[in-house]
Amino acid sequence: MRTHLTISQKGLLIFCIIFVAELLFAGSYWSLSQSSDAQIAEEKRVRLIISHLTKISNHIQDASVGLLKTLLEPTEIPDYNSPLQLIPGELNKLIELVQTKDELASIERLSKTTEAGFPLIELARETYRAKDKVHQMVHLGYLLKLIKLSHEATGQVEEISEHFRSIQDASMAKQAADKERAKLLLLLCLTLNVVLIGGLIAFFIRDITARLKVLTDNSIRVAAGLPLNLPLSGRDEITRVDKSFHTMANLLHEAQRREKAVIDNALDVICSINGDGRFVEVSPACLNVWGYPPVELIGRRYVELLERSGKIEDGERQLDLNKDSSKTTFENRIVRKDGTTVDTLWSAQWSEAENSWFCVAHDITDRKKAEQLKRDFVAMVSHDLRTPLASVELSLKLLTGGACGVLPLKAIENVTEAQHNLAFVMILINGLLEFERMNAGKLRLRLAEVNMADVITRSMEAIQPLAERDGVSVVADHPDLEMIGDENRLIQVVVNLLSNALKFAPKGSEIRVATVHSPSSKEVTVKVIDRGQGIPAAEQSRIFQRFERIEEANSADGAGLGLAICKAIVEQHGGKIGVESVEGQGSTFYFTLPTEQATYP
Repeated sequence: MRTHLTISQKGLLIFCIIFVAELLFAGSYWSLSQSSDAQIAEEKRVRLIISHLTKISNHIQDASVGLLKTLLEPTEIPDYNSPLQLIPGELNKLIELVQTKDELASIERLSKTTEAGFPLIELARETYRAKDKVHQMVHLGYLLKLIKLSHEATGQVEEISEHFRSIQDASMAKQAADKERAKLLLLLCLTLNVVLIGGLIAFFIRDITARLKVLTDNSIRVAAGLPLNLPLSGRDEITRVDKSFHTMANLLHEAQRREKAVIDNALDVICSINGDGRFVEVSPACLNVWGYPPVELIGRRYVELLERSGKIEDGERQLDLNKDSSKTTFENRIVRKDGTTVDTLWSAQWSEAENSWFCVAHDITDRKKAEQLKRDFVAMVSHDLRTPLASVELSLKLLTGGACGVLPLKAIENVTEAQHNLAFVMILINGLLEFERMNAGKLRLRLAEVNMADVITRSMEAIQPLAERDGVSVVADHPDLEMIGDENRLIQVVVNLLSNALKFAPKGSEIRVATVHSPSSKEVTVKVIDRGQGIPAAEQSRIFQRFERIEEANSADGAGLGLAICKAIVEQHGGKIGVESVEGQGSTFYFTLPTEQATYP
């Protein structure tokens, strides 16, 4: 049977039922206790009444004995009046103890009987003093009447005593019966308590246990991917937990479905490889990328897919050597099922708990081909394009030098323009070749001790003619700071930054070169500050990329490679380069280098 009560409400209901039962048992026991107390009080009252009746009976007997002595020895007058004088006091105490009208009537009748003897006693005393026979005979008559009254009073006392003895016996019998009922009630209460509490707790536990078993079974079903049991009915806490569990299971199932959809539809191969280098799980993308269905790869060592190039040992150790770091990336070449190769970039993360690598294998074959095309293009530019361009440049110099005679003015202008354009192309080609050499790691720095004051002085001397032409002054600090670096490359960086500043500095303005040395961080920062047009915030993050130029400065000379080359040189020195600019207020280009020798690429 299912109720709509919560667990706390069920617990409160069980408490109330037990509490009511205990109240009933306590009430019954209290009633028996009250009855027993009443019987005890009644028995005490009866004992007192019997005690007083016994005393009255003793007093009457003492008076009777005195009367008999008087009859037997007339010459002596015993004191039989004293016992009778004590009887009224006892009768008054009896009157206080009696409760019913019948009891009071019997006591009053006894009181009248005893009171009737007092006048006879006085008459007997008077006749006894006369000493004549007539009075003695009258005295004897009074004594006989007193004896008769004594017997009558004794009979009444016995009757009253018998009545109260019967009451006492009934009270004692009732007390015994009440004790037995109390024992039975206690036994019944104990039994009913055990049965009631045990039954309620058993029902409560069975209901909760059965519902908790459903929750436990649901957790096992979730782990096994099986459908859950039907939701529990009711409104208690377990029902709410079950409802939340169903909601969580549905969300988890939906998340797993989406995750599976992502993995199944991913272009990259997603897989897990155990500590032995064997595939544990592989996404379906392996069929398109490598030509193997997942079932053919699971359990297979991943090094078996590597190209046989004499480096299988390196490939086999690639993951093992990187277990010390949780994440790693590396490249190798996978042999497809049809024998072709796929250049692959691996991103792997080691899980100590799972003792496995979780990997994403990205096909970089097209990128490798593009890089090869780029290298071929650079080689073509350096060998096949620069030579004819050099010849053209020489021919133009010969023409302007008069080797072919005096040229018309218009022809001279055209040849000069051609020389200018050719020079721009050569700058572009040389910058592109230099940048590619840097990226390929073919440009080696000639490291030596460098004085930053010399670097800044030579840089300023190189651009001084241009500054004078544009009417711009260049000022600088000359710090006497020694560091390790390639002096010519550092001069190239400073000259490039000063040239850019000259392009946009207004006539009559000042360009300042500031050097900041930080002994604590062991770094030196060189800043080139101008008061030009500034750089928009949206463009500051990309001006150090290749062929990037400020939109407002597109009319200025340059191929957009200078800052990219500066960035490569600074980074090869182990430093960093950046810019701070407020549009309309000028720019500050800076680069930071370590002052101590480091490991440079």
